[in-house]
Amino acid sequence: CKKNVLTTKQLVGIVKPSVAIVLANGQGSAFVVGQSKSNTYLITNRHVVADRRFVKVKWEDGSLDEAFVIASAENSDSYKSNNFLNDLVLLSINKVKGKILPIKESLEETGEDVIAIGTPEGLEFTVTRGIVSAVREQGKLIQTDAAINPGNSGGPLMNSYGCVIGVNTFIYKENQGLNFAISSKRLLSFLQNSGYTNSQ
Repeated sequence: CKKNVLTTKQLVGIVKPSVAIVLANGQGSAFVVGQSKSNTYLITNRHVVADRRFVKVKWEDGSLDEAFVIASAENSDSYKSNNFLNDLVLLSINKVKGKILPIKESLEETGEDVIAIGTPEGLEFTVTRGIVSAVREQGKLIQTDAAINPGNSGGPLMNSYGCVIGVNTFIYKENQGLNFAISSKRLLSFLQNSGYTNSQ
């Protein structure tokens, strides 16, 4: 994370090359959390990939790669009963691409400025801005008023210091401004449980 507050424009410049569109059941988003000498690891939502083992990812430069689902959070298919707290999978591609986005280790505070980036309704690399409205479910869920729509799922929720504070996940369709992301704390726990503690 950066020491100084970044403008929205600066944030977008940092984040965009590390975000990919997931072409699976419709469209979703993913972002880079780790790299090895020959692989890049990305996070997205389980509901974006559903039961697929392979998906295509599309980068800002228009290039396409095949990604493999290499880990799913325990009970990740509970999204089918509208429980999104475990709605996480880890993808891998066989090349080094993008830059690793830093993940905030401590919980974000209510009122922090945030941006969401993703592909709502097929509109690629859309950026929306808002604040952290609340932290819920014992710190596992971040509520935000940054607009999140179908296609944003799996994309990063970033604070103004360039740190991932959540994985955009779902909305209450009957209401406006009620959007949710799985917290960075929950994300780090999933990576650790999957044996990918060095992803950062």
